[in-house]
Amino acid sequence: MYVNTDKPVQVQQDKSLVPLVIGSWVKIPGVCDGKTHYDELIEILSKESLRVKGEMMDIVNFSISKTSPLKISCEAVGEGELFAQTSFMADKYSRFYVGKMGDYTIMKNVAPTGELWFKLDTHFQQKLQAMSDIKNHSRL
Repeated sequence: MYVNTDKPVQVQQDKSLVPLVIGSWVKIPGVCDGKTHYDELIEILSKESLRVKGEMMDIVNFSISKTSPLKISCEAVGEGELFAQTSFMADKYSRFYVGKMGDYTIMKNVAPTGELWFKLDTHFQQKLQAMSDIKNHSRL
């Protein structure tokens, strides 16, 4: 699809949101069903670079802006809200909604069936460990 407009679309950049996106992110298929194993890790090091599978990549055209809030729910983690959108070009064009779910920072691929990514901070690592411990105890 191609959209042609007479005027360039103005997106209000919000630099205060950048720290939300900088950091390590994990994709955990089935996290809402209690799964705790992540199958992908990306590290957004700055607005200019990221690391995937140990390979450094340059980021081009990084942007982040506030959006209308979208509610999101995940049984194993809680209720949340996506309130920003980021996009950038690295090995491919990526666009994510950004927000919070419970106490955790999340990104969701903009596609309707887009994956959920969690910022891998100490707090979320403890949550994964607790979920893993519960799952292991229920097997006994």
